[in-house]
Amino acid sequence: MRPEQAGAASGTLNTTQQFAGAAGLAVIGTVLFAVVGADPDASQFTSAAAVTLWVDLALVAAMATLTTLLSRPTARSSTASSTA
Repeated sequence: MRPEQAGAASGTLNTTQQFAGAAGLAVIGTVLFAVVGADPDASQFTSAAAVTLWVDLALVAAMATLTTLLSRPTARSSTASSTA
């Protein structure tokens, strides 16, 4: 990336992160209220929170796996480490 493109890249990354956070929260909220149902009581909120926690953990695990699989060192960083 050229230095003059750094601002646009930063803005794009920030917008993508904000959208992903909002979309993730919407998914988790949808799961919570789908499990709670139309006429909730305290025990339904407890079980819904447990289900939502498992869904959240699964999404975090998927994200961590994809981050590991999709991240590649750039030519600049591999060259810098070989010359050091």
